[in-house]
Amino acid sequence: MNLTYILINYVKYICLNRKMLKDYDPFKQLKYKAFDESEITMIAIAEFLNPVFSKKELDNKNLKTLFIQILKISLWGNRFDLSLNIGKSKNITEDPLEAVVFLDKYILTDHSDEIWNTLNALNDKNPKIIDIILDNSAYELFTDMCLADFFITYGFAETVVFHGKSIPWYVSDVTKPDFEHFLNRLVKECASSALQQIGNRWNNYYKTGKFVIECEEFWTLPHCYSTMATEDSKLYKKLACSQLLIFKGDLNYRKLIGDINWSSSTTFKSALCQFQPTAVVALRTLKCDCVCDLNCDYETKIDETDKDDNYLCSTNYWQVNGKYAVVHLSK
Repeated sequence: MNLTYILINYVKYICLNRKMLKDYDPFKQLKYKAFDESEITMIAIAEFLNPVFSKKELDNKNLKTLFIQILKISLWGNRFDLSLNIGKSKNITEDPLEAVVFLDKYILTDHSDEIWNTLNALNDKNPKIIDIILDNSAYELFTDMCLADFFITYGFAETVVFHGKSIPWYVSDVTKPDFEHFLNRLVKECASSALQQIGNRWNNYYKTGKFVIECEEFWTLPHCYSTMATEDSKLYKKLACSQLLIFKGDLNYRKLIGDINWSSSTTFKSALCQFQPTAVVALRTLKCDCVCDLNCDYETKIDETDKDDNYLCSTNYWQVNGKYAVVHLSK
């Protein structure tokens, strides 16, 4: 097991959060700028979703199509990570609906159908809760809230619990102040009526407890998630009450599978090393060489220009460039 990267970054961000800097977020302005540069794309998504969600009544086939579309919008939202771009945000202007179709060929393993089947087979737990363990703020947070909105609108959840970071973390990771500022900004600072409409709905969800943000310390500790039951049994038991856990992004994925270079044939369930409080989903674009459970034909999906085995010595470029993705489920 190689935990060097996780440990070094744990020490770095803890040092940044020393007592005298407790209320200071050195990355705040970068996250605000990332919001500005993704506004056009967020408007396009809001203009698409608002009329769809207002209808509510969809047959099962169309509901599944809509779910997978939003799931993959959330997946590809993970490409935009300030910690990997030396704090430089990208001006996001692509059509997100067209991008989802085009980018589908770069998903190396896709359990979307199985996730949909899992949603449909959920027991009527009381209360009905789905948890999303967040990664980046700005555009990715917007796409995660779209997914949460789907769960609330169509009755798959009464509450969606978002899990952010308790301190400023990896540049663009979501903290509670980020979460609340994001909701307020949609309503108060956006000229787009579509963003204001979706922002008003989400602010209402937040005020009425349908959207909840929690920022447990465990997410910023250097522990892999297989140790959660012993390191933070309270959190583990809380997650076990959820119907579905959705983990976003590269670092969450690395901690899920122990930061181990598994064989590509190792199943996601095996790589979790018995971390299974409930059904676990991972939505992740590849930005490091730790990966498992790839389809046997995955190499046919990789462009020749991305098969550079001289990149960072033993790592292939396709493993780290954020171009490829996995959608994993273990239950």
